[in-house]
Amino acid sequence: FRNPFAARKRGTRQIAIDPLSEPDITIPMATSLIEVCDPFQLSIFAPLLFYGLRPSELGWIFHENIEAEWLRVPCRADLDYFTKGRRDKSFPIVDCLRPLWDACSRSETGLLYVNRGVAEGRSNPDFLGWSAAQLAAKFRRRCVAIKEPDAHQRRRIRDQVMKESGQLKYDHGEAEFKKLSSRMDLPVEANPK
Repeated sequence: FRNPFAARKRGTRQIAIDPLSEPDITIPMATSLIEVCDPFQLSIFAPLLFYGLRPSELGWIFHENIEAEWLRVPCRADLDYFTKGRRDKSFPIVDCLRPLWDACSRSETGLLYVNRGVAEGRSNPDFLGWSAAQLAAKFRRRCVAIKEPDAHQRRRIRDQVMKESGQLKYDHGEAEFKKLSSRMDLPVEANPK
């Protein structure tokens, strides 16, 4: 038996941040951010502020995840995707978000959040509007074609399938945030998280 708590602690020279100190983005900054958003950006940043979602989680929400008065953000094992903490999340729907989702969605099925090119009609990906089950089936077929892909190959296949569905990725959200933060002179520490 080896006691896991008996391990030697490693020292660090990094100073811990005081959780009660002034945050990188204050409430007035967040309010200003929302005020300068265009409709596409507003559809991204409003749920991040209301629900505390991670920017990458938006790209994994499907229309089928809106159930009555709840927004579900599930893990998708069939697509090798897991939320932070590896748990499904549920949020009560804030009424002001429904019009944003309706305005930015080009389809009534498939991904709720797509990248700007798709949202503006400049791009029409092959799997646009596909349900999570349809994308998972496509992902499985592509994995079977490779015959026992390793984790790196599976991720690459999955990312390609999701790209072909028009997925909003973290990089898209970060680019939108950078556009806004440069116009607003937000501190360099500020980020979409």
